[in-house]
Amino acid sequence: MKKMFLVLALLMFASQAIAGTVTLTLVRDVTNPHLGVLSYSASGNVSGLGLNITVDTADANIVDINSYFVGECGGPGNRGFGIFPASFSREIDAADPNWDDPDYTPVAAATDAGAAGTGLGTGTIIIEMGALYEDGNAPPTSGTLCKILVDGDCNVTVTSDATRGHVVMEDATQASLNTTAATSVFLGTSCEYPACWDYTAQCKGDTNNTFQVDVDDFIIFKDSWNKTKDVDGAYDPCADFNKDGVCNVDDFIIFKDNWNKAVTGTCTTGDINGVYCP
Repeated sequence: MKKMFLVLALLMFASQAIAGTVTLTLVRDVTNPHLGVLSYSASGNVSGLGLNITVDTADANIVDINSYFVGECGGPGNRGFGIFPASFSREIDAADPNWDDPDYTPVAAATDAGAAGTGLGTGTIIIEMGALYEDGNAPPTSGTLCKILVDGDCNVTVTSDATRGHVVMEDATQASLNTTAATSVFLGTSCEYPACWDYTAQCKGDTNNTFQVDVDDFIIFKDSWNKTKDVDGAYDPCADFNKDGVCNVDDFIIFKDNWNKAVTGTCTTGDINGVYCP
């Protein structure tokens, strides 16, 4: 029997006990500095997400959202949060759904509840995503939700949306949401810092975004040992785990403590100490 989880219908559960945890991460796409990749990682099956995505300046707007899953879950590699409640009610014939309809989108319309003044072309969008699946065929517990394009340099922040029930687990309890790595994330070109400083486990010794601290990371760290930004050409910012512009004993302690371990993506991303972006 299929389970259908619609974000708008889950608001009633917001007062229930908190169950699982969900971490959101926003990083710049390597192909376009104004494109952000929004990903999630959860402790269990997530049924729906209601999210606010906002820029911090009037000089930039959110102009596109793409790379999101559409429709009901299928086989392996074809699963995700492709049910967009409000858009579904307007654009999709449930008896004969056309998932390729270009007007079917996770972005709430400005006429939807709690969405006045928002939408593509503004500084805020609200997205709502649910999942339709059979038992054992749920979306993966981690992956990419979507990509967000802005038309100017800005910091982007993602929060949960109360009108759409926040983020809800399969058992209908509200998730404990960690948005540290999706708060004030810079998208743009006026300030360029190393892409690896957006890796969410880099601060734990993971130089190459594998979520494992191993010999590959050791080689990068060894080559950058005792090197300073703008002084030594061999300085590698990916091995500068505390992002202070020098690879020294402080970084060594971080590396030693995580050596040969799997690490989780909980680091604060970006140039947190103003090494590249004073």
